[in-house]
Amino acid sequence: MDSNQFQQRKCQILNDQFPYKVIEKANLHCRANNMIELNGLEIHVTPSVQSTIDRFVGLTTSQICAVEESFGDKGTRDLRNYFALAGNSNEQNQIALIANPESRTIEGATAIRHEVISPEAFFDFAEMFMDRNDFYPVSISTGLNGIYGVELTMKPHQEEFDGFGPDDEFLKNGLYMKWSLAGIEMGSYIERLVCSNGATRIMPRKEATIYDMMPNSATKLLELPNNKRLMNLNWERHLEAAIIAKKTQSSVAEVAFANKLLVRAGVEADIAEQIAPIAMLIQLYAASGYDTSRMKCNRLKSDINFWELYNRLTYFASHTTTWSDSDIRRNKLMGDSMDFLTKKRDITEYLSIFD
Repeated sequence: MDSNQFQQRKCQILNDQFPYKVIEKANLHCRANNMIELNGLEIHVTPSVQSTIDRFVGLTTSQICAVEESFGDKGTRDLRNYFALAGNSNEQNQIALIANPESRTIEGATAIRHEVISPEAFFDFAEMFMDRNDFYPVSISTGLNGIYGVELTMKPHQEEFDGFGPDDEFLKNGLYMKWSLAGIEMGSYIERLVCSNGATRIMPRKEATIYDMMPNSATKLLELPNNKRLMNLNWERHLEAAIIAKKTQSSVAEVAFANKLLVRAGVEADIAEQIAPIAMLIQLYAASGYDTSRMKCNRLKSDINFWELYNRLTYFASHTTTWSDSDIRRNKLMGDSMDFLTKKRDITEYLSIFD
């Protein structure tokens, strides 16, 4: 991506942004389920936004369900309004509501910890960061009209490479910025340049998040490339985890977790089952006489090598035609896969029907 392409993409994103409004917690007036009142107008919110608002005022799903069963819609409306007025231990007192002007529906919401960071402020900071640290833009991913934020990936002009086998080569020192109205997240990423299965998407690791554009916050991100320990940590963790993964089988619980990552990313259940076949594994153990309802699945061994399971996730993130090339979910799933690879493994004395 050259500078002209970057500017064109930036302008397109800024022009496509849905409008937003910042609301104080005490001014959140619930009229009905999935409906709030703003400035005397009743406005519909999506179920996901309603869930975000409930968490913001301090309500849990179980509380909402219990009150709805006992007192109906009026009871849940009154409970939501009471929590909004009473406040809670959550230090965030403002929430940004993102509206679709055509449907007149609130389609996005994010709690504000310090102050709103506008998309214009984000791009201004990103350009200053790249100029100061000798980075250049590679790609920009975004969701629907700013609701899911913007992710900018960057590479340094002085690139560093490494690998741990003939089928893998990695860029080690890339950086990304992820923006939402609530803040800017920044981290390092490693990128597969050569891979046996062709999965060459980036694998990010969060390093810092800021919630305002005050000088101290901006400096925190501007100086990140100078922290060599943090810049190398992502690669070192990946290398250690990859060596272990290549030598070990995944547990049934780990296959279940991989399946859940896919479903959370919006992958159809049947496709998720093909990639991480948890239902099949449970059926095989049940058919062999194991009471899978009472056993911990991390004691059961699957027939899938963990490195292979990880690569199935990254391959889907790289190659699926369901999502556009710039869809932010690709990088989200790749980041979740990276966390999955490097999380503590449940390697133990397995029970297995495959040995």
